[in-house]
Amino acid sequence: MKTIPTEQMANTQDIPIRDIHLPEPISWWPLAPGWWILLALIIGLIALFWFIKTRKKQQKDTLFSIHQQVMEELQKINQIEDNRLFTQKLSELLKRVAITKYGKKVAGLTGKAWLEFLDTQWNRNDFTQGKGQILLDLPYRRDPQADRKEILQLVKHWLDYQTSKQGEPHV
Repeated sequence: MKTIPTEQMANTQDIPIRDIHLPEPISWWPLAPGWWILLALIIGLIALFWFIKTRKKQQKDTLFSIHQQVMEELQKINQIEDNRLFTQKLSELLKRVAITKYGKKVAGLTGKAWLEFLDTQWNRNDFTQGKGQILLDLPYRRDPQADRKEILQLVKHWLDYQTSKQGEPHV
């Protein structure tokens, strides 16, 4: 083994040796692709939540508006003096709401089939076996007398059910 003379040793210490330099710390910017994907996913979920929330509010407002319009129309019909015209307008209002909610297949229904349809849309039989039969009978009676209050109440309940959230279409 060869030894280094002390003169050379002194000279080696004169050589400028630098300390070990660590790399600079990793910057948080620009973000790694995974963070961009996570950020886009979070923004997408927030936008989807907001869209669903506003859509439900619009549907609720629309449903409320339709219900208000139907009830206003019902009040106008109630002011009609002639019982034949009264029942005719009630039938027309029922038909318009049914067509709006269930489609054009309802438009051709008449007579007993129409009353059966009305009953099936709320699982009751008030039209086919109750006071609702007057919608078919009254216009053809010689003396058109009707218990307007009962038929109006029946129609109002059906319309309430159809223009509320619980009366979802059974298409």
